[in-house]
Amino acid sequence: MSPFHMWATPELIAAPHEPFDGLHGLFNDSLPDGWGRLLLNRRLVKERIDYRLLTPLDRLSAVGQTGMGALVYVPELSDDNNRFLQPGNLDWFVEHVDLVQREMDGADIDTLQAAQGGSAGARPKIMIGYNQAKNSFVLDYGQEMEPGYQRWIVKGRSKDDHPEIGIEEWAYSLMANAAGVKMAATEAFATNKGDHLFATQRFDRTPSGRLHMHTASGILNASHRQASINYGMLHALTLKMTKDAAEVTRTFRHMVFNVYAHR
Repeated sequence: MSPFHMWATPELIAAPHEPFDGLHGLFNDSLPDGWGRLLLNRRLVKERIDYRLLTPLDRLSAVGQTGMGALVYVPELSDDNNRFLQPGNLDWFVEHVDLVQREMDGADIDTLQAAQGGSAGARPKIMIGYNQAKNSFVLDYGQEMEPGYQRWIVKGRSKDDHPEIGIEEWAYSLMANAAGVKMAATEAFATNKGDHLFATQRFDRTPSGRLHMHTASGILNASHRQASINYGMLHALTLKMTKDAAEVTRTFRHMVFNVYAHR
């Protein structure tokens, strides 16, 4: 499952305490960061549970079967999915994200937390099933999707982002595509109130099933909260992982785009 630190052996493999609180990097990859962690903490406060006492394994049980990649975790922190709403448009998402970030009552924490799918990163996100032909969506709690719906991630705006961050990120994705960077499909979804939300199709969900994924941070047991990996290390890691010159070239193209796009 992990090429460097979790090899095939009948023996126990101890994880270092740092940087992932005693978790192997592979499993830390499944934990939500920033936004997802905040939502879980708020949900537990509602249920009168002290989230400060949660262990990393407790948080993995909250991810359950809805996390990124192919790994699932049991036992799963139970949810009654029948109570989660299905909003008719994305204005609901923008409104409730704003309520959470302003620490105001009325935010539907349960639905937001169930639909964030264990995604990492500090920005608000929800998982949706998107039907491009019908221009419609449903929230994705990990349930089976009707034909025509594909699994996408929609990103909201954090309280520190400028109003046009969604359309700006979409523009960067178009530039990356024009530069030959291989990536999933992207869109800028417009809400009824004029906001634009960046969205991308999930690469870890395919018609044939879920794809196993592992970040460079997790593979190398390197902290993602501070600068700990440079481009030279990523280049060498790509070669060692894939032994494929085409993949090394692809990684280099990503690096060059990042440098030139931020000039």
